[in-house]
Amino acid sequence: GAYSGRTLAIAIGVGGAVSVTGLIVAEYLALSRLLHAVTRIPIRKLLLWIGVPFVAFDALSLIDPESFDKNVLRPSLIALFLSQLIVFGVFPVYRARRGKLTAVDVVIAAGAFALMAWGLYRAFFHPVST
Repeated sequence: GAYSGRTLAIAIGVGGAVSVTGLIVAEYLALSRLLHAVTRIPIRKLLLWIGVPFVAFDALSLIDPESFDKNVLRPSLIALFLSQLIVFGVFPVYRARRGKLTAVDVVIAAGAFALMAWGLYRAFFHPVST
């Protein structure tokens, strides 16, 4: 049919790869800008400091991808949930400093914070799997 076949599978695969690549590049650039704002280290130097280990670990992961994924999954989830806890915890402060804090902001931030806290708890104390 029109909604199946090799062409559609290739289009979906390419679209997924482009999407993930775009996300990685966006996070890479955002992290370099954040670190520059905090440390005032030149951006080009930060790009190298971030990029070289990233590429090296990617190369190492090709030796045994399943084992690598198994070993980095828990730390990755913990880092993800911690970073999101910070974002949701600081959001009401950010809104308050701009004089725009509402009860809805607090409720949504508290709900999001609670979900991330639950995820962090699960990442620490329960089995993780892909």
